[in-house]
Amino acid sequence: MQYYGLAGLLTLIALAVLVLALRLGGRLGWFIPWLRGNLVLLLLGLAVAVCLAAVDIARFRALSEAGQAATLGLRELAPQRFEAHVQTQDGAHVLILHGDMWELDVQVLRWEGVAELLGLADGYRLNRLSGRFVALEQQEAAAAAQPSDLNETPAWRDVWRWLDQLHEPRLVQADAFVVRFMPLVDGARYALEIGPTGLTPVPVNEKAERHFQSN
Repeated sequence: MQYYGLAGLLTLIALAVLVLALRLGGRLGWFIPWLRGNLVLLLLGLAVAVCLAAVDIARFRALSEAGQAATLGLRELAPQRFEAHVQTQDGAHVLILHGDMWELDVQVLRWEGVAELLGLADGYRLNRLSGRFVALEQQEAAAAAQPSDLNETPAWRDVWRWLDQLHEPRLVQADAFVVRFMPLVDGARYALEIGPTGLTPVPVNEKAERHFQSN
């Protein structure tokens, strides 16, 4: 009975607040303009969000265009410290990597259902190049300081990241390609070949070839 009584009391309070609101609002002549104004703001926000998504989507390239996605060259600056030169179709990136190995991950968009039937091709974007230490203690100490982003889109408007957080996305899914445990070698150069099934580093000089075969 106690909770029925409390529920009744809260209901009376709610009714009293409602009556007060109606008296203050008169005949609710203000409600329609207020609703219309909020709808306009909502549509403007939606338009901005769609425009930002369009700008981000434009940075992806079709996976059906299998071939060379980028080239990677390494130069040793100090023990376990390398300068990485990444050349893509969009420009050049220079990153400093620390460690014994390098890793690269690629964001992939997979179209499904109606989108696939319409002929939309899966897309990719190079996301992050990072160095990695063999010794766990060194890796834990250096992980937070790796300046390795190839993707310049801020996380808050990264379409791929938002899709990746969805449990059952429709039309398009977030996938990824990852290359791991490639040795950091002074003077080594690689061509990064990409296709529908993955990303493959291909050595293009003797230093890269020698360590690639022994890896």
